Amino acid sequence: MEAEAKYKVFQMVKILKHRGLTYRDICHHEQYIHYPHNDINTHTPKKSTWQETTNVFAYYVVTAVIVFHWKSFLKWCQLNNSNIFQFKATTENISAFCEFIHQHHDTPQFLQAIANALRLLNHFEKTESHLKHQHRQPIQPIQKKKNMIARTIKKENKVTFLLTTARMSACELK
Repeated sequence: MEAEAKYKVFQMVKILKHRGLTYRDICHHEQYIHYPHNDINTHTPKKSTWQETTNVFAYYVVTAVIVFHWKSFLKWCQLNNSNIFQFKATTENISAFCEFIHQHHDTPQFLQAIANALRLLNHFEKTESHLKHQHRQPIQPIQKKKNMIARTIKKENKVTFLLTTARMSACELK
């Protein structure tokens, strides 16, 4: 389950980055920009550019919060639903669910997982770029070149797949 949680966070970061957003962009209604040239050293509010027109938020962001905190979520389900697997859609329960998400969306562990996923994503993007460039360059003898190109293409395909897949579960990767 821990691997699944890390994968969910990675997918969320990747999808948000693809849309030109960060987790902070969508979780804070206003961002503040510091303008050092201001005499009184103030922060000027800037409205977020996030507008939900798809289910990306529910599929990737909320799911990442829930799966990352899966133990707490199972306890929450046990306390708030008559059947652990069937959501009780009452006004009170919906409010309690929103409160659960609010309490867990910015835990230090979750924010650290997001930072780790972003570093990994940036590394994969650099690796993909390097691998694509690598097999275009002339290399030593022909057989060595063929072997290296085959290995490079295999690595490139794996990295490219991770960067382009929108699969919801790490279990689907096999």
